[in-house]
Amino acid sequence: MMDEQYSLDGFEKQEGKLWLPETPNEVLHGAVVGIDEEGKWGVQYDVSIAPNNVKTTPSHAALQSLLSSAEVGDIVHIIYKGVSMNPQNQPTKRYEVYIKKQKVDKK
Repeated sequence: MMDEQYSLDGFEKQEGKLWLPETPNEVLHGAVVGIDEEGKWGVQYDVSIAPNNVKTTPSHAALQSLLSSAEVGDIVHIIYKGVSMNPQNQPTKRYEVYIKKQKVDKK
């Protein structure tokens, strides 16, 4: 098969919706715009990082636990800290999570 060259002028690179950090200190920061409690592997949070740009958190148990108090409208700041071994000697992704609760008027 012959290799063809294509110009990417005028194209926009598309990225998936799922946030999958690879490098320690990668950050996901934005407003929670949705919570899927029926995800295949557990709870997933949709985080708006810019207009028309929403990322979904991975279903890692440690991350789900840290985000459990987040609600739609809250601002989250998630820092991927890398991989370490858990007590069962299995690699586990680590995160730091900060949540800024947003007041909701209940009329």
